[in-house]
Amino acid sequence: MATSPFAFPLGVPIFRWFDNNGLPAASYQLQTYAASTATPLATYPTYADAIAGTNPNTNPVVLDANGAAQVWVQAAFYKLVMMLPVAAGGATVYTQDNVPVAMGYPQPYPTEWIGETNPVAFISTTSFQITGVDVTAAYHTGRRVKVQVTAGTRYGTVRNSSFAVNTSVNIDIDQGLTLDAGLSAVSYGWNSWANPSYLAPRTAFSAIKNGTQTGFAASTKITAWTVQQDPLSEWDAGNNRWVPKTAGKYLVTFQCEFADTGVAQAVTPQIALTGAIVSQAASRSAATGGNVESRTVHHLANMTIGGATNYIEAFLLGTANTTVQNTTGTRLTIVSVP
Repeated sequence: MATSPFAFPLGVPIFRWFDNNGLPAASYQLQTYAASTATPLATYPTYADAIAGTNPNTNPVVLDANGAAQVWVQAAFYKLVMMLPVAAGGATVYTQDNVPVAMGYPQPYPTEWIGETNPVAFISTTSFQITGVDVTAAYHTGRRVKVQVTAGTRYGTVRNSSFAVNTSVNIDIDQGLTLDAGLSAVSYGWNSWANPSYLAPRTAFSAIKNGTQTGFAASTKITAWTVQQDPLSEWDAGNNRWVPKTAGKYLVTFQCEFADTGVAQAVTPQIALTGAIVSQAASRSAATGGNVESRTVHHLANMTIGGATNYIEAFLLGTANTTVQNTTGTRLTIVSVP
């Protein structure tokens, strides 16, 4: 069973029910479901069990001779169904749906994750499913998730989700890690990307070329930059690369100003993702005789976290005589986008 950041007793100090004659509802049965579904949702005999998701009550809970039972619920919306004793036929006598029964009694240090109470299953190294229910509203694009697998705990961001019998969730996993077939538990963040109460710092990076650079007969990385803006300290000056602190989508713009004193040949600014060219824009003709040209290339990058496996660099392909200018016309800009 999933853990819960909150637990609440269904009835204080104990759950108790009476029949229509005002007598204790001995042997009555309390069946609990996830709100608006026919999917059973567990209750627990103690606060500690409800927080940890261990030792669930039988479902239905059978009330004792006093019409009472210890019933603790988790942070979820429930549907409560009271039924007659089995010996009396077990007919339903009361139903209450969409009951927010666990809005108080927090544990001493509440978690920032909401445990998924429905069954979960592995699909692939970047996807999982929630079985039998439509929870796409919870697993929307941009929401953070925590997944327990055989190899340990994985954190990621929802790329998209869809429902057809089961809810399938595709995620971008931090640090280039993967899911495995031992997937056993899923949680999603309390704070949602949609109308969040907390807005994470946004990337707004900008750097210009520091000094000229010559010799681009092969695709060569642009080095020596002067950083103008880097509020999240994401620039790796030693390697002349930008490394994200947060997974997400980023708009990368590389504007390059260059000259070429050699033979006419196209000059091509390039954007590289983890060493591989992902976008480029060749000039229509070479800048010869010392004439200066400028070309701009863009790329929308879907980044995970991890300096060794995910970073942005600027390259140029031209001739041995191509020179990148020492001006503000050579600029690398990266901004985060929703």
